[in-house]
Amino acid sequence: MAVFSGKPLELAQIASVSVKALPWAFFVGTLKFSVGSLVANMNLVKKIYFPRVNIALGSLAETEYLLEFCLRLGYLTEKGYKRLEDLRSEVGALLWNFYQSL
Repeated sequence: MAVFSGKPLELAQIASVSVKALPWAFFVGTLKFSVGSLVANMNLVKKIYFPRVNIALGSLAETEYLLEFCLRLGYLTEKGYKRLEDLRSEVGALLWNFYQSL
């Protein structure tokens, strides 16, 4: 049995922590996937001109969908959703400003 601070952990507590980490895992996964895709296909990306920031904007849109999905399934509280949505919006604003500066 797992022990934390001298107290035994119940299965429900472990499951709760796992479920709460899910939205963050989605967010990190989408960013990691977009960067990995660019790096792995650099030879293709260099051959054709297109704003590369579009790939990051696509991952950001996917993150928005996954956050909404987690909220509707009850994996996120309204407060947690708001915090992550604010972060997503901030990253989106930075990417959009970068896109417009190209």
